[in-house]
Amino acid sequence: PHLTPAVTPAPPPPPCIGTADEANATRRQRRPWLEAEVNALREGVQRYGAGSWKEIAADVTLARMFQDRTRSDLKDKWSNLRRATKNKEPPSQ
Repeated sequence: PHLTPAVTPAPPPPPCIGTADEANATRRQRRPWLEAEVNALREGVQRYGAGSWKEIAADVTLARMFQDRTRSDLKDKWSNLRRATKNKEPPSQ
């Protein structure tokens, strides 16, 4: 007689690594920008130019304002400020 081999089921997949709850636990707490931080960012861009986030964050007179902000935070905030300003301009005629 012809015997068919026993089929063994595939092992279960490994548990997920990095669930949504774990990802949220490692994220920084969102903190609104203070007016003084925004003013310091504007001053930094005026001194060093937009895109010089490393220099702005390292400036000793400005760095104390950005203690909990990353260079990416500075870039994102500047982008949002520019977008908000652009939307407030009157239409050109």
